[in-house]
Amino acid sequence: DGTTSFSYVFRWEIDGVTVAGETSATLASTFHVKSNVIQCFVTPSYGLAYGSETGSNLVEIQNTPPTAPAVSIEPSSPDETDDLVCVIDEPSFDLDGDTVSYTFSWTVDGAPYSGAGTTLLIGDTVSASATSGGETWICTVTPYDGEDTGPSDSAGVTIEEQCPPSVGT
Repeated sequence: DGTTSFSYVFRWEIDGVTVAGETSATLASTFHVKSNVIQCFVTPSYGLAYGSETGSNLVEIQNTPPTAPAVSIEPSSPDETDDLVCVIDEPSFDLDGDTVSYTFSWTVDGAPYSGAGTTLLIGDTVSASATSGGETWICTVTPYDGEDTGPSDSAGVTIEEQCPPSVGT
């Protein structure tokens, strides 16, 4: 009929149930969670009459991996008598609210080290008996939310050599 001005009515469904009162073109993330199936329906109108409602494709909300933790090694200036403990200073955040676990891996002078023990979390500690002065140790922590791993963070330290005892003259 020559009308060029249209408006649209939006209706959203989550898992087949209409979201009450949500009629905008964008569905806020506060309405859905991981694994929900979402569909948008649009009805055109030119003021006097409405057209047929048309549905979009179905979209399933996927898992969001956790963010990287922030890590450090304590002590920050170790010597040959200090155990090395990889500490999570800032835990990972998981947008989906999943429980996050962590995997610790260590290298010494670039080579993998597999003898780490536990202080707070499995694999977070290297015993002083495994270190020597001048070595560089790096701890890498990777988060896992039960479905996906997130980005890792690493911290490193160099073991200070102890001075030999003074010999009297």
